[in-house]
Amino acid sequence: MKFYTINKKKKKHYVGEATSIYIHGEIGGYGATSKEFVQDLNEIDSDLIELHIDSVGGSITDGTVMYNALRSHPAKVDVYIDGIAASIASIVMLAGDNIYIPDNAAVMVHLPMISYMEYANVNELNDAAELLEKYENVLTTIYERHTNQSVEAIKKWYEKDTWFFGQEAVDAGLATEVIDSVAIAAKADVIKTFSDSQYSSVNKTQNTTQYSNMETEEVEEVEEVEEVEETNEDLSVLVESVNAKEEEIVALQQQIESMKAEAEAQKEAQDELAEIEAKRKSDINALNEKFDVDGDLALITNEALSGQCSVEDFKEILLEKISERPTAKAVKQEVQTQEPNTVEGLRAKLSETKNPVEKNLLARKLRELR
Repeated sequence: MKFYTINKKKKKHYVGEATSIYIHGEIGGYGATSKEFVQDLNEIDSDLIELHIDSVGGSITDGTVMYNALRSHPAKVDVYIDGIAASIASIVMLAGDNIYIPDNAAVMVHLPMISYMEYANVNELNDAAELLEKYENVLTTIYERHTNQSVEAIKKWYEKDTWFFGQEAVDAGLATEVIDSVAIAAKADVIKTFSDSQYSSVNKTQNTTQYSNMETEEVEEVEEVEEVEETNEDLSVLVESVNAKEEEIVALQQQIESMKAEAEAQKEAQDELAEIEAKRKSDINALNEKFDVDGDLALITNEALSGQCSVEDFKEILLEKISERPTAKAVKQEVQTQEPNTVEGLRAKLSETKNPVEKNLLARKLRELR
C-alpha cells in the first residue's frame, strides 16, 4: 500500500486532459518512498495534474523530492486541500500553480523534527541540531518564495504549531483561493493520525461544478500553460548533502563502537601488565627481606625495583652480593685478633657490634672468661 494513489484514467478538462493524484496518508509511510512517486509522476503526460492532499506530513527528504519533481513536471498543477496539509505536506502543497482550500480544511506549519535518534550522545545531538537547522533554512526558503512572507514572520510560525484554516491560509499566502467547504471527518488528534479515506464524491462534484460554471469567454482567454520554473538545483544538492550526512552519522556511530571495543581491550592488557609488575616487585621485596643483613641489599633492591630487572635476574645479583660477604670463619679470626681480653672490654665490644656472627663469638668468649 502506498501513501498516494494516481487515477490513471484521464478526464477531459478545459485545458486538455487531467490526471488526479491523491496524497491521503503519511508521506514516506507504508514502505513507499519519493523514488516511487517520482517514477509514477514521470509517466503522467496530461496537461493538468489535480493534486489532492489530506496528510499530516512525514519524511522531510521524501517531501522535498516530491516538491522538486512536481515543480519540474511540464503539466500545470492544481492543488486541493481535502482535509489538512500539515508539516512537510505543506511544502509538497506549494508545488501547485493554484492551491484551493475549503474553509473547513487547514494548513499546519512547524519546526522540522528528527525521530531516528535513540540514546544519543552529545556529539550526535550536536550533529542532529546542525542538520535540523539546515532543514529549517531549506523549508523557510520555500515558504518565503511562495508566500512573500518575511523570514521573521515565517519563523514566528515555527514558535509553535501554527494552523491556517480556509481564508487564513489565503491571507498568509499559503493558498490562492477558498472554495466551497468539504466535509472532513473529525480528528481527535490530527497531528498523530492521518486519514486513509479515498477522495470523496463531494469533492469531485464540487470541482466539476466549478469548471462547468466558467464563462465561455474565460475558457477562450486561457493562455498557454507557462513553463514551470527550473528545479532548484541548490535545494536538490542540499537534500543529497543531508542524506550523505545521515550516512556519515551512522558510520561515525559504528566507528565509535569500534573505538570503545579497542579501548576496553587496551585496558584489559594494561591491567594484566600491572598485575605482572606488582608480582615482580612483591617477589623482589620478599627476597630482600629474606637475605638482607644490616641493609646491605638495599641499593641493589631499589635498583631492581625501579628498573626492569626480572626476579630471576635479581636472584643472580643477590647471590653474587651475598658471596661477597665475609664468612663466619673470617669474622671469627677478626674477632679473635681484635677482641679485648677483659670482661669489661668484651661487653663494650658486644654492645657496639651489629654483625650477628661477631656477636655470637663475643658472647661465647665472654662466657669462657666468666
